[in-house]
Amino acid sequence: MKKSLIALAALAAVGAASAQSSVTLYGIADISAGVFERDGDFRETGFNKANLQQSRVGIKGSEDLGNGLKAVFNYEHGFNSANGAFGGGEARRAVVGLQGGFGSVLLGRDKLPLYRLTEDTSADSISDFSTTNLVGIKRTNGIHYAGNFAGVGVSAAVGYDRSDDITNGANDTQSTTYGLGLSYSTGPFMVGIAGENAEGKVGGVKAGEVTNYGIGGSYDFTAAKLYANYLVSDIDGAAGKDKEANVGVKVPFGAASLVAEVGYNDGHGYDGIDYNVGANYAFSKRTDAYVRYARINDYDLDNNAGSGHDTKYAVGLRHKF
Repeated sequence: MKKSLIALAALAAVGAASAQSSVTLYGIADISAGVFERDGDFRETGFNKANLQQSRVGIKGSEDLGNGLKAVFNYEHGFNSANGAFGGGEARRAVVGLQGGFGSVLLGRDKLPLYRLTEDTSADSISDFSTTNLVGIKRTNGIHYAGNFAGVGVSAAVGYDRSDDITNGANDTQSTTYGLGLSYSTGPFMVGIAGENAEGKVGGVKAGEVTNYGIGGSYDFTAAKLYANYLVSDIDGAAGKDKEANVGVKVPFGAASLVAEVGYNDGHGYDGIDYNVGANYAFSKRTDAYVRYARINDYDLDNNAGSGHDTKYAVGLRHKF
């Protein structure tokens, strides 16, 4: 009897610990077969030439600290689903922090508010086919805050990095990044605005600066969901600003859905209209198949290249776990 009571007490303790903390393994496997063509004179055919989402694997968790406060963490890396190779460089996300009624404060590498806004206001959520290509700085290493108060969302990020050459101060380097976002959502409606600034210095002298900002929103009519955004990038020393406007729609038909986007780019002597059309079929909540066709005209903003056009079309399968 005494041994049984000890065993039950041990199980109860494990159950209590499990209730107070959790760890989750998750990911996305997205693989496609398709064609990528640039300017009509360069073509690649094969697997993963374009995807709806980058394949990734991550681990996240939380611990209940009491009084509504939690410790949280999230580490996530991208990989190539066609060959299983993990991409080099930094993680997609690598954060640890605290979460409570005030929102969340995270330390590490995470998305900036402008990038999150463009994801939420793009019909194809910044896929490889999306017309939303002027996506800004994407991520930074630093401090990140996010909170939502009665439908009003507030987000901010600060990144800082400095390297000092003790023997030659002219080689000192410094980079700073700031981001801020504000949004409002109620029922089917959402609207947001965000901006960011990044500056680099070498030897105490400014070596470059970029300021990006945008506004976007969405409205779900149930029969169709509309998306729109307007984005601007201002690079210090450039002759003018890069500007982009995008409008998209998603239309559900039971397990199937259609998506279409059109975008207009203008800046530095170029202008062009992008478009993207496609369809998805959901086998379940976690697995779907898709087909896409996209043409990005006159300026490859996604790769910061010169004038020209990209054509992408693919058939793919995506599984979330």
